[in-house]
Amino acid sequence: MHKPTLQKFVGLFLLSLFYAQSCLAIREGTANATIFIKQYEQRGEWDKVALWQEAAAECLTRISLPMNEIAHGYYTRHGHEKWAARAKKERAEILAQRQAHLKRAETAWRKFFVVRKALFSNHRADNVDLSGRIAVRDAYVCAERQKIAKFMATWAPQYPNRFYDFGIYPTFFRALRERAEEKKDIVKVLQLEADAAEMCAAQYEKMPIALGLKRYEKVRDAYHHHAMLLRALAKQHPKTLPPEADRGKQLVHAFIPPDTGARGPSRSRLQKRACVAPRKQATFNDDEPSPVGALSKRAKSEAILQTAKSAARVKKALRDKNGIHAYARFQGFAWTVSFYNHSRGNLAIVIIDDKTGEVLDVLIFRTDAKRS
Repeated sequence: MHKPTLQKFVGLFLLSLFYAQSCLAIREGTANATIFIKQYEQRGEWDKVALWQEAAAECLTRISLPMNEIAHGYYTRHGHEKWAARAKKERAEILAQRQAHLKRAETAWRKFFVVRKALFSNHRADNVDLSGRIAVRDAYVCAERQKIAKFMATWAPQYPNRFYDFGIYPTFFRALRERAEEKKDIVKVLQLEADAAEMCAAQYEKMPIALGLKRYEKVRDAYHHHAMLLRALAKQHPKTLPPEADRGKQLVHAFIPPDTGARGPSRSRLQKRACVAPRKQATFNDDEPSPVGALSKRAKSEAILQTAKSAARVKKALRDKNGIHAYARFQGFAWTVSFYNHSRGNLAIVIIDDKTGEVLDVLIFRTDAKRS
């Protein structure tokens, strides 16, 4: 008599866990933008802080909101009321977070102009010509905007590229498919996989393609065709599941090399070998940012991780820490390597120039108290 209640409780718990993971996943680009916000806050470069606060808000506008709208539309059309309600709540949270970033950007701009005004006032009294210095600063800002454009071009395709590994497919479609398979409902499985392929295509349309990355149109079209094929197969009422039902995840690899992972091993294993190849944005032509350059993917990965591990400030910060893991990611113009453990979270982040392989900055996080 208590078994159904326990099963229901476990089901609801897993559902809430999956939903929480999905919420975090669609704001991952914004979370990575905060790395550069912290970097420039430490330097007191408020104009760049403002630009990256605006970039964080732009990630929410260009990536998180479209993903949320696509999912909410599907839940609503197919009668998944609880999921639709969660998506509606999530939208409100995204909008609030976007507004918070925009307000912080305004604050950072005000700080920048206060500093700039003070600089003018001090040097005007000394009859110093600041035109050259201002021109240099404006050039720095222009260069930062170009970095942000590369950052956005890297993050916009990340979600549809990983559609079958993270987010709505494993947390929603796969669960529905498993139920259909238990009932031996082959037609339902094919219909669900077709819906998933169409959603993946919609993500390409609303995110990278909307951002101007037209090369992803061929990937979008491939998923549209895959959905049509699955629906045609469903109409034939097959007795066994055709192999096409499981080709959605592999389809993207015809256009984009498969991701071999971005998480490094623990510290003890780091001392023996380098991390596996970091997750990166694959490109279709030489005009787009390339994190590999002349090196192979694995060689670049090893070089980046070894450089981060060798940074003096990182060694000092991590020398008395245990269970350390490393996580490397290409950000469109630079690499970030995060060092963390499960008891204290982020310990340090190293920012490394993609072209030169030099350490640009090291962010050390306070670890004097355990997380509650």
